Amino acid sequence: MHPTAIRIVSIVFGLLSVVVIGLNLLTDRDEFWAIWPIWAFAMIAGAVIVSLKMRHVPLGIWLGGGFFLVLGLVVIDLTDGNGWWAFWPAGAWIILSALFTALTVDLLAGIPTTNPQRHPDER
Repeated sequence: MHPTAIRIVSIVFGLLSVVVIGLNLLTDRDEFWAIWPIWAFAMIAGAVIVSLKMRHVPLGIWLGGGFFLVLGLVVIDLTDGNGWWAFWPAGAWIILSALFTALTVDLLAGIPTTNPQRHPDER
């Protein structure tokens, strides 16, 4: 189910992006305003795809959608030229991602907490 759903999301994202770029070329060739809805589509597609790949859906939504959100903010900041401000949302997202991951995923699930008894055949 997951590979099919990921393919569907990817195809829908690609088609919507092509439609928006086509509308941009038909209406206003002086400005590339299509990047804004494509960025929004990327956040949604990233959230859906990563949440389908992960066992913890809220964490997948946070990581997938947040990655494209922060990436877009960094690109805006690099092209803006008004000083470096994108490190604040990027840093906050990274810190919150680490905290959210630590709270969501049991990182020590495979590590025994007590000293296991050895089997007599093991030396």
